[in-house]
Amino acid sequence: MIQVGYSPGSSIINDFYIAYSLNYKGLLKGRDSDVLGLALSSISLNNTLMKNNPENYEKRETAIELTYKYKVSERITSQPNIQYIIHPGMKSTYENVFVGMLRPNWNYN
Repeated sequence: MIQVGYSPGSSIINDFYIAYSLNYKGLLKGRDSDVLGLALSSISLNNTLMKNNPENYEKRETAIELTYKYKVSERITSQPNIQYIIHPGMKSTYENVFVGMLRPNWNYN
């Protein structure tokens, strides 16, 4: 999947966004509903803001994400996720970070 967004104008903080993702179902034998995902996304800072504050900002923030959606039962899935974020918040003073999370999902229909 590919997503692209563009917002012209000097009052918009983020002027360009792009993301790519790949999903693979059935990585493990007998786990045909599980999904392994890899994604890369990047968002850029508006050129006007960057020109006015070059010492405070980085041009873009980039995230690399790895996730595995595990079907626990017919109604419940668990999705651990790790991300490596380069230039979080596009602030020059912030270091790159690893983020981990867990998304539980309950389908009640």
